[in-house]
Amino acid sequence: MRIKRHLVTTCDERTWVHDRPVLFLGEWCNPYDRRAIWTKMDAKVAAPYGVEPGKKANDTNYVQALSAKLLLEVVDALNVYHNTNHTPRYWNILLGHWLKRYVNVCFNRYFTIEQALKNYKITSATVFDSSDYSLVTPDSNSATWACNDDVWNAMLYARVIQHMDCKDVVLDIVHIESAGAYKQKQSFMSTMQHWSIKRLVKAIGYYILPKLSKNGDAFIVNSYLPLWQEMKLQFALWQCPQIWQSPPLKSSSVD
Repeated sequence: MRIKRHLVTTCDERTWVHDRPVLFLGEWCNPYDRRAIWTKMDAKVAAPYGVEPGKKANDTNYVQALSAKLLLEVVDALNVYHNTNHTPRYWNILLGHWLKRYVNVCFNRYFTIEQALKNYKITSATVFDSSDYSLVTPDSNSATWACNDDVWNAMLYARVIQHMDCKDVVLDIVHIESAGAYKQKQSFMSTMQHWSIKRLVKAIGYYILPKLSKNGDAFIVNSYLPLWQEMKLQFALWQCPQIWQSPPLKSSSVD
């Protein structure tokens, strides 16, 4: 007979319970600096999902096929929204990497929950709730960091559990105050780099180099080449090397 357990999906201790057996969804729920607390709990850690070589390969193929299918739907929607007629290849170059990451994360979170419900007798779970919290992030880089954020993941897991409509699982709702969505935290190092000599040189380059460009120059950005190799490439094309930067994003409300 399997023991009834309470599902915990995050290291945020507001979702922990100490009056019944617990199942931590993964090792991320057990921060080392809080081991004095969770080691005293009647708890197990669920096995990770999809780590077997064969399973991992099958899941990867499935995610890639699903991403390709969803891309066609996204293409139609974006072309209508922007009144354009761009090809799937155009949109794939622009946002295909984000779409695959998005599908992969949702796939992993969903089947991690499903596996836990299948392998353990889960009778309750604590989930975060916030009326104004959005999983949407302003750009792809923020989305990558959000996938490692405790609150963002807890919100996603909560929506997965609610979407599954598990009638045998009682949900304990914890209402939290939020800023409306995930916001990437600025690190101390990035603040220091803002005033570094390297940043100053780049700022001068951003201002001067475009004045030396020609209309017929090749536009090279995010080539993943070493800086010197990219400069050699641009010299080979008989053009002045450029250091392009994206304009700052305007803050938009979530629709």
